[in-house]
Amino acid sequence: MELVTGDMGDVLFGDPSANTLSGTAFADMIDGGSGSDILSGGAGDDLIRDGAGIDVMNGGAGADTFALAWDQMADYITGYEPGIDRLDLSDWVMLRNPSQLQITETANGVELRYRGEFLSIRSLDDSPISAETILADITLGPHRYLPEWTEAILAFDGRPELPVATTHQGALGNTRFVIDHVDDVILNEIGFSQGGGIDTVETWIDYQLPANIEILRMQGEASLSGWGGFAPEALVGNRGANLLDGGGGNDLLNGKEGNDILIGGLGADTLVGEAGADVFRYLSHLDSPAGADRRDFINGFEHGLDKIDLTALDGNLSTAAREGFRFINGQAFSGSAGEIRSFTWGGNNFNLVEIDLTGNAEADMQIFINQTAQMYASDFLI
Repeated sequence: MELVTGDMGDVLFGDPSANTLSGTAFADMIDGGSGSDILSGGAGDDLIRDGAGIDVMNGGAGADTFALAWDQMADYITGYEPGIDRLDLSDWVMLRNPSQLQITETANGVELRYRGEFLSIRSLDDSPISAETILADITLGPHRYLPEWTEAILAFDGRPELPVATTHQGALGNTRFVIDHVDDVILNEIGFSQGGGIDTVETWIDYQLPANIEILRMQGEASLSGWGGFAPEALVGNRGANLLDGGGGNDLLNGKEGNDILIGGLGADTLVGEAGADVFRYLSHLDSPAGADRRDFINGFEHGLDKIDLTALDGNLSTAAREGFRFINGQAFSGSAGEIRSFTWGGNNFNLVEIDLTGNAEADMQIFINQTAQMYASDFLI
């Protein structure tokens, strides 16, 4: 175990064994390491990172931050103060939206579950903590959209001159597959819950992700198409004009460079266009229903370049005839089907698009547009 003392408090690092680490009355930094630890911050605004293992944490007095490691084990926080303490879940792989969490209110706190992770939080006064309250305390690092081990993949930049058909066999852990031939196949890939890890396909051709593969990365500069399945997946484009279709599940689509078409499909999807004139296409009103835990999240929308494509949708679900849409800016719904409105709150750094498809003056679809204070009629293909 290493102990380094600083003016602002102690910096404590645990070793691989089961540690008991206690901070001071100042702002301490405590890292439990890989053992099953008991970590106490004491007074002061502490940073506590659990590390791997079954850990028990208590921040004590002060505004404490609990940084949770990705280890698929149960962890416990006691003495939590909602609105004062914070949760940093940046290490939880592919967690890009708090709506992916399963949240259960308990008699004395709250429980969080996510892809094998379990976190039990007990409040300081032994009162329940609502989902809305704990969500407001959560920090997610946008750089953790994809697991950090995949960053090494970015260095790979050479397709074989004469690709040959390859049969890939699935394996335990995080696996990387290179697809460069139409007859390449991946067999017997193991599911995430059975230890299959977070797996990546690097493709030089159009490709449909098979079951139990979580990430698709397009290689080279050709204009490629990629499709996901019915599980949460990440599809990442290249420099070409790509078509990315997430299918079902809460997916992440990133077009990168080029004039891309992004189709989230069913699920609460995160869509990132990046450079180029990108189209965010909706094929069903069920692709982005109303509700914070159901709607899509678009980041990087550029006026004059990007478009939200609603041409496949019917503006009035209450009639047999196909009807169109009308953009009403920030006005309230009038009770006429087909109205598209947008509004912002909280500093004008995002916008919520709402669509009434039934004429009941309520939103049937919602799309969250991040870092965009105003939407215009020209932003939509209707």
